[in-house]
Amino acid sequence: MSYFGGKWRAARFYPPPAPGKLVIEPFAGSAGYSTWHEPEKALLIEAFEPIVGVWSYLIQASEREILALPDLEPDQAISDLTVPQEARWLMGFWVHRGTTRPGNRITSFADISKGGSWKHDGQVTWNAAARERIAEQQHKIRKWEVRLGSYESAPDVDAIWFVDPPYQRVNRKYAVKFSDYKKLAEFCRVRTGQVIACEQLGADWLPFEPLGSFTSTWGSQKVSKRVDEVVWMNKMDAPDNNPELTR
Repeated sequence: MSYFGGKWRAARFYPPPAPGKLVIEPFAGSAGYSTWHEPEKALLIEAFEPIVGVWSYLIQASEREILALPDLEPDQAISDLTVPQEARWLMGFWVHRGTTRPGNRITSFADISKGGSWKHDGQVTWNAAARERIAEQQHKIRKWEVRLGSYESAPDVDAIWFVDPPYQRVNRKYAVKFSDYKKLAEFCRVRTGQVIACEQLGADWLPFEPLGSFTSTWGSQKVSKRVDEVVWMNKMDAPDNNPELTR
């Protein structure tokens, strides 16, 4: 699924986890780092219930159940479908790409019958292709775990910690607001294992280093903007700023 601030596009530029290493994402969202690197085991912690519900559903539901979910027609409300609430949230994030909350209908931007241009993009509509894409990847997340709660509830174990909190300068856009970056900085400094903390240029709660400039889609409309990403890591030097890193 697509979620505001997701790291799937940038994930390849962060150090990958070693084979068999547990990955912990204490601000899970769409778990871009884990979905890109595909660790066997991942612990996703998230304070926003719909995100937790979607991940729990994806981990536990059978491929057959996913494939049996109904299509969503133009002007049809997801809330009217007779499916589990978690499935509604999943469909809602698919039709509202890059948002912080699941939508309830296919947007006119995605509806080709209304002049929309993204009907067949595979990310802003819900159809058989979307279900097949999900079902064929579910086997990769069967050993993952998701928990509802604060980042502070994460167990301090040896792991790859991918810390992608609400960004300091755009915090207001997130469904669950966050403000105590000083406490989060201390959390990152004392973790056991490798910590990779993400932020946007201008953040000052850790001594971040440049990672690169990435195109990011924000919102259900195809609004792209370039975001200068920075990173802090506790056990290795951050990558040098690379002017060619403009994905």
